[in-house]
Amino acid sequence: MQLANIWQNRILEELSNALKEREYYNKKLYLIIAQVSIIIASMIIISSVLKWIKKPLKAKIELLKEQIK
Repeated sequence: MQLANIWQNRILEELSNALKEREYYNKKLYLIIAQVSIIIASMIIISSVLKWIKKPLKAKIELLKEQIK
């Protein structure tokens, strides 16, 4: 009977630990998803800004090429 109680307590402890780990990794998963989303959004914003800057520069380069000719 004492051995059964020991195993029961051990099983309950392991299940409790497994649930705590699962909750921890679920929280960590949301954090990882948030970080990846921020990185992707930053890349999109930077790309848009660079395209916005590129248009006037390209026009200026073309104008300078025409002036050189």
